[in-house]
Amino acid sequence: MMPENAVAAQYGNGEYNEIGEEAYEDTYEDTDEDDGQDEIYEGEIQEQELTVYYGEQGTLSSPASWTDHSGVNVPIASAMFTQKNAWDSILTLDEKGVYQVTGVGTTEAEGRFYDASGRLLLTRIYDISSQINMKGVTLDKTSVKGYVARGSYDTSSQFSFRLKSAGNPLPANANDYEVSCSASNSDMYVSAYMSDNRTVILDTYGTGKTTVTLVISGKTFKVRLYVAAVGINRNSLLLAAKQTGQLKVTGLKEKVKWSSSRPGVVKVSSDGTVRALKTGNAVIKARVGDITLGCAVSVVTPQHYQTIRQAVRIGANGTYSQPKRMQKGFYDCSSLTWMAYKRSGINFGDNYYAPVAADQAKWCMQRKKYIQGGLSASNIQNMKLNAGDLMFEEGNNNGRYRNIYHVEMIKGYTCYGFDANGQPLLGIAWANRPDDYYWPCGQLVCRP
Repeated sequence: MMPENAVAAQYGNGEYNEIGEEAYEDTYEDTDEDDGQDEIYEGEIQEQELTVYYGEQGTLSSPASWTDHSGVNVPIASAMFTQKNAWDSILTLDEKGVYQVTGVGTTEAEGRFYDASGRLLLTRIYDISSQINMKGVTLDKTSVKGYVARGSYDTSSQFSFRLKSAGNPLPANANDYEVSCSASNSDMYVSAYMSDNRTVILDTYGTGKTTVTLVISGKTFKVRLYVAAVGINRNSLLLAAKQTGQLKVTGLKEKVKWSSSRPGVVKVSSDGTVRALKTGNAVIKARVGDITLGCAVSVVTPQHYQTIRQAVRIGANGTYSQPKRMQKGFYDCSSLTWMAYKRSGINFGDNYYAPVAADQAKWCMQRKKYIQGGLSASNIQNMKLNAGDLMFEEGNNNGRYRNIYHVEMIKGYTCYGFDANGQPLLGIAWANRPDDYYWPCGQLVCRP
């Protein structure tokens, strides 16, 4: 029996504490039974998709409370927001969830939500898609017309459109955003992309009419395209000084912008009339939309004009025959050039019988009537050769002068088009051969 006013307490071995309550040793005995009271709640993870627009400001959404695993609704007391990528160019975000959209694309942010005791209740992952706000955005034009050169293997055209925004900013990296398009005309291929934050580029292949459906950041635009094949009536023109010729662009009714590469040699009027002023060579350009067509013009003296025309007539109307080369209605290469030049007072040393090609070349060389560089790409591109010049082909070991066995007369130049720098692509027009029959090969060229 315990004393009535006991000050000593008996402990677990039968002793008591000072207040008379039975005490137990400070030990913990683990059992297989779990009443759930000792489990620590570490929060849940949630994903949320969010669409924002460039230039937008806002605050990421936060729940007011959260129901934990035991069914208890716990108020959210605090939150912490972070970006997955500290160098993100899509948006800026502070720890309170306030954001500013600075780009276009996708990114992630994270929000952690705690109760009053600091216990983590919820982690929310924000999958953010940033887009352009297309409300009020229009294209600067809804129809365009383009041209390609008729007969060209390249039928590509390119058109640009500017986005016009009614107060909505357009991001600097909008060109990274995907643009889709489709064409109503299956014979025309069309693709689209953004080259900067306001410019949409359409690349097309083929000619004809089509309606293009463009989808940019979810907004649909309709654009009408018309690509026409145009040509020029002549690529090569031979004139005597003071003569005129007529050039026309076919396949369109629009106004053509004409110009001459050497207006001191040939001038061209607004209707395509070419006037030869003095001897020389030039290229006439016809600008149509975004393409340029061309005609190479050679201006010679009236005497040389008749010589070249004679060579063309002999080749077109006569019959080639070496045995009958001096008979009426027949010719070979050297008798053709001799007969053509004879009427101009040049006979290559024989007034009655046509010297062979090697002897004609020897006659020219003895009088230093040769062109430095001969038949070369440089001389052709720089138009150093003239209509009426003679090209002598070498190579056969025939025992003649420089082993020359053939001669051809140059009629002028042909313009095939222009390169990316606007320079003409030129070839040689021959009096008795198809254009560019002989490619630049370093052969001897003389000017009788």
